[in-house]
Amino acid sequence: MLRPAIAEDLKEDQNIFALVIAVSKRAREITDEIESKKHLLIEKNSGKLPADLNAELEEYFNAKPVRLAVEEFGRKVFNFVPIAER
Repeated sequence: MLRPAIAEDLKEDQNIFALVIAVSKRAREITDEIESKKHLLIEKNSGKLPADLNAELEEYFNAKPVRLAVEEFGRKVFNFVPIAER
């Protein structure tokens, strides 16, 4: 299980469950972005994914979305705002 140090740095009004929800939503966005980019490349290349992808793009396509989302939250690229309890 991925349990980054950011889970230890949560503020009092934040909790690990809100972090998990935020990471899962971001991972879904990343998955959608990857699929969209793949689809565009396939359309441009007559129905096939190009064999000569650069290393960075190939690494991005093969990356695990949850890991990318956790790393983004750890680097503070994204943050989550807790919803006030009702």
